[in-house]
Amino acid sequence: MPIRPSRTLLFIAGENELEAFFGDCPKGKELIYDDWDYYEAPSLSIVHTGMGSINAACAAHSFIKKFRPNNCLQVGLSGAHVDSLKIGDILLGKDVKEFSRHTKAPSGKIIPRSHFIQRGKDITPMSHFPGDVHLLQACSSLLERNGLSFQEAIVGSADQFNRNPQFIDQIHSIFQTWCEDMESSAIAQVAKRLDTPFLTIRVISNNELTTHGKSEEGKQLSDIAFQKLTLLGQVFLQHFPHDI
Repeated sequence: MPIRPSRTLLFIAGENELEAFFGDCPKGKELIYDDWDYYEAPSLSIVHTGMGSINAACAAHSFIKKFRPNNCLQVGLSGAHVDSLKIGDILLGKDVKEFSRHTKAPSGKIIPRSHFIQRGKDITPMSHFPGDVHLLQACSSLLERNGLSFQEAIVGSADQFNRNPQFIDQIHSIFQTWCEDMESSAIAQVAKRLDTPFLTIRVISNNELTTHGKSEEGKQLSDIAFQKLTLLGQVFLQHFPHDI
């Protein structure tokens, strides 16, 4: 019989992101539910989803459907869509937009298309997935109290890893995204369908609009992102409120 997870589920995709998030904090016993690994912290349950939207959606559906948490978070690294963002910057997702769902006109112009939340015959079109206001306020206060700077932003999400500056500029122009990842929209859609508050938190790991990630400094810059993810993990593991 698995231990019942905490009120807040926190999803992390990559093995390296998971290791960085825990840093020197003990993981405790590795637990398993429905073939997914997860770990119990004082006020969080950390679920290791694996990379990509399908893994993220499957894990989110499995855990949310079974354990009915009060809310859920997604934490991980992200590529910048704005040239002013630096490696290690923290973004709180006031909104999530799935930018791969679009029509590409013969001219090359990208035309956004809505997603659909379907429950039986009831279909709700969704052009975006707003971050939960109360979670956004709680996480903002948590980071401020612990001296971590951040910005609120629109997070783009698609099962892609884009390195073409022209395409990134086009996506930013149409969707107003500040960064991209491969998991946030998948979890946001599952959470919306299951009526569970959701917020994504991203640490910038590369910026293809600048020389970041393209030079010999790439590894050093990547280390900065993982170090910031470790600081973020320390704050959440040690100070995330129990009663949220």
